[in-house]
Amino acid sequence: MILDDLSDLLSSGGMGTVYKDYSPPTPDTVTSVHTTPGGAPTYTMSGSHVLESPRIRVYCRSDSASTAHQNAKSAYEILSGLRNRTINGVQYHWVTATQEPVLVGRDQNQRFTVACQYDIKKDRST
Repeated sequence: MILDDLSDLLSSGGMGTVYKDYSPPTPDTVTSVHTTPGGAPTYTMSGSHVLESPRIRVYCRSDSASTAHQNAKSAYEILSGLRNRTINGVQYHWVTATQEPVLVGRDQNQRFTVACQYDIKKDRST
């Protein structure tokens, strides 16, 4: 599953624990990966090879704006530009950010959240 693959990649890249499709209320500083609507699959000429086009968003939250931005930038450096990498047995052809990490607001506890969205091309998971 894409969230398992990319949270593993971010964790092994030094991001610590990465949550999938939710951000727990504690601790204050959290990185989470969420699925968002992606593109339609691409069917290749071979007929049996299908490329999926999912999209994810990485959220980095902290009570410090600079920490939230730095964590989002670290995730950006790990993910954006990723090419031809096999993660947990799935071939990822490319990952690219759709924009630079950006402050999306504060939560009910006034913690800052910085996010970045990524487009992906990968082989269909089995």
